[in-house]
Amino acid sequence: MTYGFELACRALAHQGVRHVFGVPGTQSVHFYEGLRRSQLHTVLMASESGAAFAAGAYGRITGRPGVLVTIPGPGFAYAVPGLAEARLDSAPLVHLTWAPPARGRAFDLQAIDQTGVVAPLVKRVISVVRTPDVEVGVAAAFQEATSGEPGPVVVQFTPETMTDEGSGEPAEAGDACGATVALLDEEATSLAGARLAAARRPVILAGQGALAASRNVQDLAERATAPVLTTPSARGIVPEDHPLALGFDVPRGDVGAVNALLAEADLVLVLGAKLGHNGSVGFSLRLPADRTVRVDASTEVLRENYPVSLAVRGDVAAYLKRVGGITFGGGWSQEAIAEWRGRILARRTGDSPDPALPGLVGGPAAFFAALRAAVPRDAILVTDSGLHQVAARRHYASFAPSGLLFPSDFQSMGFGLPAAIAAKLAAPARAVVVLIGDGGLQMSGFELATAVRERLPLPVFVFNDGRLGLIRLEQITSWGRTHDVDLQPLDLAAFAAAVGAGYALVGDGPGEAVTRALAADKPTLLEVRVADSGRMLSTWARRAGSEWIRGWLPAWLRRLVR
Repeated sequence: MTYGFELACRALAHQGVRHVFGVPGTQSVHFYEGLRRSQLHTVLMASESGAAFAAGAYGRITGRPGVLVTIPGPGFAYAVPGLAEARLDSAPLVHLTWAPPARGRAFDLQAIDQTGVVAPLVKRVISVVRTPDVEVGVAAAFQEATSGEPGPVVVQFTPETMTDEGSGEPAEAGDACGATVALLDEEATSLAGARLAAARRPVILAGQGALAASRNVQDLAERATAPVLTTPSARGIVPEDHPLALGFDVPRGDVGAVNALLAEADLVLVLGAKLGHNGSVGFSLRLPADRTVRVDASTEVLRENYPVSLAVRGDVAAYLKRVGGITFGGGWSQEAIAEWRGRILARRTGDSPDPALPGLVGGPAAFFAALRAAVPRDAILVTDSGLHQVAARRHYASFAPSGLLFPSDFQSMGFGLPAAIAAKLAAPARAVVVLIGDGGLQMSGFELATAVRERLPLPVFVFNDGRLGLIRLEQITSWGRTHDVDLQPLDLAAFAAAVGAGYALVGDGPGEAVTRALAADKPTLLEVRVADSGRMLSTWARRAGSEWIRGWLPAWLRRLVR
């Protein structure tokens, strides 16, 4: 006979799990004993919030569910933002936790309605109440997390399932994680292939669901001479210096030019893109319904937001292999694609102003150009939520799938550092660099100690201006005034020393600093001092002046000019 906690760990191993993120607690003591006995590597995070962000990022990088373990009650509650981020970012994640006490008493310790709290945020909540069902429950969670639109799944064990004994024989555990059933309809696939072959001006729009098939996407684009647009979370699926890569991310490209291109296309092939708010620029993307073909593993995705002329339900990689032998008779001219690339990627005057980086001529554009030149082509740049993310998305080019990773559709602050830890564990051969603001550092900075313990060579750039920069800029733009966005200054050198990390003040370009940090055997905190640019100051002055003038107007006129 085998204890339930051993069955759970065996089920994880059967699914190909290598890393487990979490914080142990009273209810998980037995499970952690199972983890100790197993070959699984546990990653002790500073908080369950960081563990949840890490597990979601791990799922986005690998395509296999990241595994999160928390106690019920407070540990479970701390993880909720990470579950929501994973849900909106289509990140496969399996959250193992315990059911709250069921003793029939009111006001029990740490007892909340966990299912009620999290049901709207996850794909499914699975309750395991019998030890013989432990492995089947875990297998079902992995299957659900990767089927259709990927996302988080919660498994709740009762305490007895871990401490009771079950069968020593392996239970049927289903397919290994990440195995997606093709489910390609023959007729729809053939029709889509015929329409693609006949197209003379095809455009490919690739989303996160196509990342695993990046080579196939590039091959198709080159054979069809089709320009490739991507959603923000799929940037790098075709290297952004490739002639066919038109990029397209709202801080970087012009949606008006994109819509003009789509209007001229005679076929738009949408691959693995759910086209949510961020993927469609606030739903301002205009896809021609009569000329759009969508391929996606999720029926729900195919039904929502954008009507199409043909929908193919199935795995993107399987679809691209099926159409791999198509002969194309058309395609755009190289000159036309180059012209569209220039129009889409042209810097728009309406963009939010960049901050200034004192000591660095050229500001953020020069910073990200130097960073790009200093890291390998397949490097992963991870950001948090904030003004630094906007600057990175505008100026940094991604040359590999998942080369630019940020909280997309939930935009959680505190995401960057735990996500970078997960990215390095998930892809140890790739260089991983993280860029966060000082506000994000104050939210999840102690995950730097996690990176020290894991001996991860992470360069951690901190844009330090002592403020919540993006919100401050929005306040200035809206009212010409700021309120409650100034932070307590941090001695970043002392903080890095306190957790055992390296430290350097980046006074000019980041190239030399990032090269040294990547060669270290621990993370290095790289402080970048940030200030207001001239454009930011002029925006402030202009808005403050207009608000002052508006204050002298009568109330009825103020309402008209707001």
